[in-house]
Amino acid sequence: MKSLSFFVVALSVALFAGSGVANAQSDEAIFALAGAEFQPRWTASAGTIILHRSNARSALLAEDGTTHEELANTADFDLGWAAGSDVQVNRHFENGWSFGVRYFMVDEWKATKSLSDPGNILVPLVSTDPDDYFDTASALYASRLYSTELNLGRQIGERLRILAGFRWVELHERIGADAWSPTLEGTFDFDNSNHLYGFQLGAEGKLLQRGALEVDGFVKAGIYGNAIRLNVAGEGTYFEMDETATASRTSFLGEIGLTAKYRLGQHWSVYGGYEVMWLEGVVLAGDAVAALDAGSTDTLLNGTAFYHGAVAGVEFRW
Repeated sequence: MKSLSFFVVALSVALFAGSGVANAQSDEAIFALAGAEFQPRWTASAGTIILHRSNARSALLAEDGTTHEELANTADFDLGWAAGSDVQVNRHFENGWSFGVRYFMVDEWKATKSLSDPGNILVPLVSTDPDDYFDTASALYASRLYSTELNLGRQIGERLRILAGFRWVELHERIGADAWSPTLEGTFDFDNSNHLYGFQLGAEGKLLQRGALEVDGFVKAGIYGNAIRLNVAGEGTYFEMDETATASRTSFLGEIGLTAKYRLGQHWSVYGGYEVMWLEGVVLAGDAVAALDAGSTDTLLNGTAFYHGAVAGVEFRW
């Protein structure tokens, strides 16, 4: 996904960059003589996106073998903040149309939990036998998100641009547990992926312009076909499993954001902003554990992931 997405961005730049760079200086001179603001043929930005991932749905992971008090729950995993790359390229045409490509990824959400209570830990993910007590147990929750979008834009007046385009999103999640005692050990692992393909509509608006400072906002929403794959694997002293299931459903993605941009000249700008994104109708690793605990898969395909955080970087216009 990452290599293909970067190839799409690079190819989009290569298709038009030659003619755009060749005419950039003459365009700038013409607009300067006319007393008008320089209108770029291209804009390209590169920066960082830092997002917070919502926690998983509550599900039991481990309990005290004597009191049956809950010792670990999927909701205990604080995935917190993680950073990734954010790249965007736009080609602007004189008739008010534009074509843009954006790619971002965050693949470092990870949280762990460990327990130690010799001969007194029950781990249902590893063994459902109430007499199987473990000395130690540990669990890992990890999540990765990738997004590639291609948008056709149309300028409406001076402050508004409407968008329509294709978007490809991948959400991968994994939760794994292992438990050990001198006579008993085992592991259990849920590994699932969501591949969302669909179309989105949106709008970008200029909210404030004060000299070199500009504040913009955007909103996007789309309906997607989601190809889901879930793998469940486990291995221990008395059991072994490795099963894969696939499913498909319709999912939703919404995204809103604000960006403040400060121009350092006609070509360079720095920017920073905040955005919110949510996914509905996805399979999450924590939900898979909850479905197993409840003995029902009714909620397995109805997960919701919520993200929010900051973006920052530099933009070049020519």
